[in-house]
Amino acid sequence: MQKINKKSPIPEFSNLMSQKNKPKVWDDVPSDVRFKMKCFMLSCEQNNLCGYTELPLKNDNSHIDHFKKRNMFPKLTFVWDNFVIASIDEEFGAKFKDNHSNLTKKDYNIIYNPVVRGMENVVWYDKDGKMYPNDNNDVGTMRTIEIFNLNHKSLKQRRKEIIKQVDEYFKCGCSNEDIKEILQQSGFPSVIEWELNQLKEVY
Repeated sequence: MQKINKKSPIPEFSNLMSQKNKPKVWDDVPSDVRFKMKCFMLSCEQNNLCGYTELPLKNDNSHIDHFKKRNMFPKLTFVWDNFVIASIDEEFGAKFKDNHSNLTKKDYNIIYNPVVRGMENVVWYDKDGKMYPNDNNDVGTMRTIEIFNLNHKSLKQRRKEIIKQVDEYFKCGCSNEDIKEILQQSGFPSVIEWELNQLKEVY
């Protein structure tokens, strides 16, 4: 989970929210405006990556997630900084947070919000792609991993493959920048960066 650098809302959304009869509930936002919002946030704010898992995304396999759930925080329904583009997978990420985890309001005081801070410096990975907190007493990191199910078998397998590719390219003499460019479309930039740092320490 990398930090997302939010930009100003798109004009279509700002204009909609400035109207006298502005939306009262999320479904009042026209579908064409939501689509433009998603396209902008995905490409211009998130580098075409899921805000929680770092999976590479396209428009057809992503959705706008409210980091703080609408039923818990209705006043944040139309707050731009509460929007994160996420994958549509039910078993991890945003949908797992909303539908399958035992998320509470208190959890929001400790879990990672990618709009505020990333997890790059608080986790490590084994060769099987499993994510661990650097500090076993770091409740916020552990709870974030649980709530978004970031150690789901699919995510672990993808990270395992990325780590293996990084190792192979490194052993072939590729520079760090070359490896990042080669794997740019594979997602998981935090994992790539972490593994390169590990290799630097070894070699």
